[in-house]
Amino acid sequence: MNFDEKIKEMYEVNTRNVLDELKTKQMQEKIHNFAKMHGLHPKYVEQLILDDYLYRINFAKDPKKQTAHEKIVAEHIKSVLGETGVFKKLPSGGKSAKYVTSNGVRHENLNGTKSIDFEIHTKGLVIFATCKYTKGNGGAQDNQYNDVKKFIKVCAEMVSSRKHKANERFIAIVDGSYYTKEKLSELTSLALGTVDIISASDFKSYLDSLS
Repeated sequence: MNFDEKIKEMYEVNTRNVLDELKTKQMQEKIHNFAKMHGLHPKYVEQLILDDYLYRINFAKDPKKQTAHEKIVAEHIKSVLGETGVFKKLPSGGKSAKYVTSNGVRHENLNGTKSIDFEIHTKGLVIFATCKYTKGNGGAQDNQYNDVKKFIKVCAEMVSSRKHKANERFIAIVDGSYYTKEKLSELTSLALGTVDIISASDFKSYLDSLS
């Protein structure tokens, strides 16, 4: 799956949407703040947005701040499922969020994990997924990796102690250059056969393997 190409497409869509959003309260506030910062008149900035595509780009929403990669994976999963299953993007917080815990999937965060990203119903199974796209190296990337490891460790503990439901499955969807063969091997070792480590592109073959 070419994430960079998908992100580029989302940038293009968001840039086109700037014209439709020009008179909204949020966009007008952005224009006025920009104009004030640079000593320009708001109407002059508006006209530049209308006339200059490159200028317009500065006011487009950044897909990377809209959990773009997660949305790309979600759309891919839904297209693979088609009419054969139900896909749910779970909330990241609040009463409806779900978490893996040593006592099963719960609405309470008992083990300090990040909330589950996706819930998929298909073939009589309920699949819970964490989803990460990580590029490069650094502290932030390591934190994402640690989130995945924590998810896997808690799942392994839950499944090995039979605290999960018989029809529940758990997957970690990881993509990006950060996930080298060595890191994928480490994740697989932590999983103890209780969590499937896949890339988004592998989802169809994973689905086909389910009985």
